[in-house]
Amino acid sequence: MYWARQVWKTTLAKELFKDKKYLYINWDEYTTRQMLPDVSKVWLEKLVAGRDYIIFDEAQKINDIGTILKIIHENYPEKKIIATWTSSFELANSINEPLTWRKFEFKLYPLSVEEIGKNFNFIEMSSKIDDFLVIWMYPEIVADYDKESLKNLVNSYVYKDVLTFEKIKKSDELVKLLQLLAFQIGSEVSYNGLGQQCWLNSRTVEQYIQILEQSFIIFRLPSYTFNQRNAIKKKKKIYFRDLWVRNTLINNLNPINLRNDIGGLWENFVIVELLKKMNNHLEDASVYFRKDQKAELDFVVSMNWELKWYEIKYARNKSKNYQYIKDSLNLTSLEVINKENIFEFI
Repeated sequence: MYWARQVWKTTLAKELFKDKKYLYINWDEYTTRQMLPDVSKVWLEKLVAGRDYIIFDEAQKINDIGTILKIIHENYPEKKIIATWTSSFELANSINEPLTWRKFEFKLYPLSVEEIGKNFNFIEMSSKIDDFLVIWMYPEIVADYDKESLKNLVNSYVYKDVLTFEKIKKSDELVKLLQLLAFQIGSEVSYNGLGQQCWLNSRTVEQYIQILEQSFIIFRLPSYTFNQRNAIKKKKKIYFRDLWVRNTLINNLNPINLRNDIGGLWENFVIVELLKKMNNHLEDASVYFRKDQKAELDFVVSMNWELKWYEIKYARNKSKNYQYIKDSLNLTSLEVINKENIFEFI
């Protein structure tokens, strides 16, 4: 189970197994690291004795965790192991090879509209939508919204976790890159153009963006083309996984009626909520945007050999190119997701 900090992975893991026989190991705690020696058969036997479940929290910090998990699985196949990560970068480096065919990976997103909606009626949820574009939906923020908490979370989350990577050599340039991306959500970007604005070469920009993506701060949306070999050459769109990070980076936590970036915020919000829904319902899909010389589609979903096409507009009106898009692509259906019908989709 992996995702960024503050999504309450630990809380969820303990809640799921509170009535079970489990051992919880938090590698963030110094005393835990001191108490557990190097792996041995005797150590493993003591570790799993009398427990049906073993929870490794912050597992990315445990040396050779992939091998440890593999040994436990092979010697005690009846035991269930839950390991939480805060970075897919470290996840890939730690367990992909040792645990091939032995693992199930689950991404734990922040709360979704679908989940929050179980505690509120339609009218209450409708009134909250604009707030979600500003503060987003981390459990701690939903429970007790505070602007200072937002800033503190960003400081500990972005600057503590991401800037500790060995490949991050120029932290000031990285922050500037993040701010540039924050101002360009919903727009196509090129690594060369971004690099020119923050004094980095395009290869370094691509490397930094990959690290930011694997740390669950941003994600790239590729362009859909009917010749997918050409997609590699296309520009990408980059969105933020968490809008509170984006808004805090540009120091703008103003309400929607005082902002001029509603289009990008809405597009970012809807796309992430659609991704949450697909993830939470275990739907295997590929997602894209599409653009040609005359028109652009915000979101394309390829699932079960079927394509679904979406326009994303905050206001109720369709884009002026709606009919052109539908006719030129020979679409039988082109959904427009706006503030009034958002709950039909997410």
